[in-house]
Amino acid sequence: MSSKFEILMNQLGVSDQLRRDPALVDARIERVVVHKISKIWEFHFVFSNILPIEIFLELKKGLGEEFSKTGNRAVFEIKALSQEVSNELLQAYYREAFSEGPCASQGFKSLYQNLNVRVEGNQLIIEGSEAIDKEHFKKNHLPNLAKQLEKFGFPAFVCQIEKNDALTQEQEEAFHT
Repeated sequence: MSSKFEILMNQLGVSDQLRRDPALVDARIERVVVHKISKIWEFHFVFSNILPIEIFLELKKGLGEEFSKTGNRAVFEIKALSQEVSNELLQAYYREAFSEGPCASQGFKSLYQNLNVRVEGNQLIIEGSEAIDKEHFKKNHLPNLAKQLEKFGFPAFVCQIEKNDALTQEQEEAFHT
């Protein structure tokens, strides 16, 4: 853990147990950009691997709480040196992508947030009903989803829709009852 990152962890009041987590051993702050007018502190972190979702959420919460005390806002992006990921971790971050920013629009979020995803090469495969396979989502929302995942440390994905006939049928039956 770099000294600057350690100072930030002290400021956030991060527990010793979390500081000793292997995911944070090589953590460092690549740069900080302070936007004086909007009072946004933009952190760029580097980690060895994509963080476990619990650590990511703890970092997000700590930054949000600490910086709001002074009327500021903290946002951050992560670069992971190794981008290997399990499907379980991908699924957790996929859901987190809808919590703020461009993916939080109600229409997109309601249709996409709870779908199953997987990685095949550089593609993020999103499995869903026929209702999600619309040009509007492909053009306007899926590129934003890929960018949001990149901010979490994932590689640049190309999002692909995989229609699931069983999900389409379930949705149609639910609509008609």
